[in-house]
Amino acid sequence: PNIIKLIRCPDANLDDPNKAVVQAVNFHPGADLDRPILLTAGLDHKLRFFNVAEEKSTKIHSIHFPKLPIFEASFLGKSGSVVLTGRRKFFYIYDSVAGKVDFVP
Repeated sequence: PNIIKLIRCPDANLDDPNKAVVQAVNFHPGADLDRPILLTAGLDHKLRFFNVAEEKSTKIHSIHFPKLPIFEASFLGKSGSVVLTGRRKFFYIYDSVAGKVDFVP
């Protein structure tokens, strides 16, 4: 039989909590299983990345998108790029490795 091990961890975004409703939570599919990477995004226009750990999760990075209240954010495969959408006629693709933001009309 398959066994799933669950561990209660402190809130991942404790270092930098969202200032508004969290709309998206997503784990990086290619991250190390012992130290997963989590993104959170929401109506405060910010995308945040965290390393999740049993004892204390740490913030890696955050970026503010002033024109986009974020309704959805998701990793694009194992690349490290994130697509961000909202109730606008445009969206963004953020390359977290290069630190590059692409505006897509």
